[in-house]
Amino acid sequence: MICFSVFFVSYQIKTILFIARSVTDATFFDLFFHHLLQGVMCG
Repeated sequence: MICFSVFFVSYQIKTILFIARSVTDATFFDLFFHHLLQGVMCG
């Protein structure tokens, strides 16, 4: 259940990052969060 909630939150964050990418060039920011969430997800 924890993994599911983390996945749901990460999905919302990815949506926010997608909007942020449309406004600014946040490629590094997006990659940073992607690796960070992968590390948090289920170990």
